[in-house]
Amino acid sequence: MKKLFYSFFVLAMTAMTFMSCEDVPTPYDDPIDPGIDPAAAEVEPEGDGTLENPFNSAAANQTALLLESGTESAEKYYIKGKVVSINTNYDADPTFGNATFYISPDGTSNGQFYVYRALYLGNKKYTADLGEILKEGDDVIVCGTLTNYNGTPETAQSKAFLYSLNGVVVDVPMGKPEGDGTLESPFNATAANQYTAKLANSAKSDKNVYIKGKVARIATDKNGVAQNYDAGFGNATFYISDDGTEDTETFYIYRALYFGNKDYVSGDILKVGDEVIICGKVTNYNGTYETAQKEAYLYSLNGKTDDGSDTPQGEPTGSGTQDDPYNATAANNAAKTLDANGKIENVYVKGIISKINSIDTGDWGNANYYISDDGTTESEQFYIYRGFYIDGEKFTSADQIQVGDEVIVRGDLVNFQGNTPEFTTGSRILVHKKAGEEDDSKVQKAVDGHILTFTVAGTEASEEVTLVDLSQQGWANAEVVKSLSLEDGTTLTFGMPNGVTGTDPKYYDGTKGVRMYANNVLTIIGAKAIAKVVITCDHTASVNYVGNEALYGTLEDNAIKIVNYHTATSGGIQFRPQTIEITYAK
Repeated sequence: MKKLFYSFFVLAMTAMTFMSCEDVPTPYDDPIDPGIDPAAAEVEPEGDGTLENPFNSAAANQTALLLESGTESAEKYYIKGKVVSINTNYDADPTFGNATFYISPDGTSNGQFYVYRALYLGNKKYTADLGEILKEGDDVIVCGTLTNYNGTPETAQSKAFLYSLNGVVVDVPMGKPEGDGTLESPFNATAANQYTAKLANSAKSDKNVYIKGKVARIATDKNGVAQNYDAGFGNATFYISDDGTEDTETFYIYRALYFGNKDYVSGDILKVGDEVIICGKVTNYNGTYETAQKEAYLYSLNGKTDDGSDTPQGEPTGSGTQDDPYNATAANNAAKTLDANGKIENVYVKGIISKINSIDTGDWGNANYYISDDGTTESEQFYIYRGFYIDGEKFTSADQIQVGDEVIVRGDLVNFQGNTPEFTTGSRILVHKKAGEEDDSKVQKAVDGHILTFTVAGTEASEEVTLVDLSQQGWANAEVVKSLSLEDGTTLTFGMPNGVTGTDPKYYDGTKGVRMYANNVLTIIGAKAIAKVVITCDHTASVNYVGNEALYGTLEDNAIKIVNYHTATSGGIQFRPQTIEITYAK
């Protein structure tokens, strides 16, 4: 049967030779060209792929070509031969630490096999201190999985290693698969690799599996920083094996979350030798078998177990409106009803900042942070991704928000990738009460027909009142309005928030006031503290021009900002103030 297979192989290669144009050169080197010569038919397949009886190059080619294109063998094989030529040697790029070369029984190109990105002795990346590197004619034994890469038989990328070099052996037991992936019987590293190998490229498992082992190595980034659990990204990347060493088969745990399937904030961190159980989805990431990014978490550490059931989930409250914001639990619940492409616009969520991942004060000017009911990470949290500060302004200082601050945030609710409830980029803080401050930063809104009233909580009104008639300011019809200074020192400004585009406010004779369009802002900067603002607006028999339902007011120092918020840059209901009555505080 083996001779028959190679007879067909010779016929196929001969046919392709006659159909080819011999005078047309290859325009560039093909990095995956196995270089199999038609004379390969003269090499008989030998061996069964075990350590005791390794494949020769012909048997390795035959076994790989029997695989479906694009797939990889579930088993690891040993392959013996002499180095024919070297594409990339072990010292060429220490970042990858592997080598690509050809082997054959006699060191010639006759019947050669392609060894692609194989690790060094001991199944480790090559480093300068490891010693001898490859030369043509070296006797080697390679151990690894095989693949049919679009018709090219070769070792699977980074899934093979140099078992023997000129008789020098660093033995790495191949491992025996154990477990079925359940909590009662977790996979070991070998079983996890075999289970993941059955997935299509870039596919994820359709269920969570449990994987048990000991930490063999904690990965480092390109700067050599260990990717352990810390409060920055809140996850960890590491390798596990049966005995906690890299001398046995390892499985790659990539960006796994902490206990309770949450970001790490504080507590135990990993050490080599720690015994862990990981729960989550696994993926075949371009031939690398690993846990799916942030879709796996630490279920157990040295016997300490936390499945998240002890974390208070909280009672959902609120309806998500401005007057009745969601709490963290209700926001999460609403987002979980969405698929990966769904969105609920213009949602209000209230809570206390429990964790800040990052605040960018540069070009982006946004922040990543969490809120919860009590401001701790022990209760259920809701994630705000790349949110802006008051009125959509960019963050300019890293201390503008802090853990413990109470906020009301408005944004678009999504379920990112179908598994992460959050506000997507672009949300904005409406109310910000710093930790320890009295609740005096809120502006309460009331609507009565065409009358808008804003009352500052915790203030007592005086009898000092200023009335402004916007039809008596001397503006021309359709003139863009920017500011107005009152005799008592109070100023009014009309415009758009920073970074928001739209139509500028304009004065019109016909409406006897200023037309405020989508997202326009009226800022009243009091010469002294303000207790209340009453605004009479334009109206018809069918429309009260008091702005969109989401129009809101905020207070910062003596400035009241009134924003005609709208999810689009145009449309909605105009805010058309005609007169503004300002009552100052005692």
